[in-house]
Amino acid sequence: QYIKKENESSKKYSSDICLIYQIIDQNINILQNKNIEKGSAELVKYTIKFCINHNMKLIIPRRRDKKYDPESHKIEIDLLRRNLSEEEFQYAQDNLLERDRDDFSSYRAVMNSEVAVSIYSTLLRDKLGTGGKIFSCNLTKEDRYNFPVNGICTLNNCSYEEFEKRLLEIYSISK
Repeated sequence: QYIKKENESSKKYSSDICLIYQIIDQNINILQNKNIEKGSAELVKYTIKFCINHNMKLIIPRRRDKKYDPESHKIEIDLLRRNLSEEEFQYAQDNLLERDRDDFSSYRAVMNSEVAVSIYSTLLRDKLGTGGKIFSCNLTKEDRYNFPVNGICTLNNCSYEEFEKRLLEIYSISK
């Protein structure tokens, strides 16, 4: 409501694709659960490849604030570095948006994107609830991370080709 009412978001928040990358469920040790780590990284890889292939602008809002949660902030970067090629990692780094709590940066990035992509996230639900386009893609092989809504906006354990086809379909439809 606040962001809509204000109706002025910087161009730095606008994108074709907003990838909501997050460490899933910090109550489990993600570093020991290879399916989750691998699936999360695979979604980042798919999204980067998609944006490069289709010349689309990507934004990846940071979930953790470097100032308030430096350890988790470091873990996010380490997971990317460990699971991406050097080129993919650099592309991700170039498109990261540091979290700014005072400016609602994550919400602005999600609301100012054509499509928000994630495994699952309350930000996806928020975007869908405001009439926006989302794509929930769970590549972790863990059913507990499936998005609670089925249909065009959900695809699980898919190939890159299936991912690309679905994301293009979502991108091309009207809100």
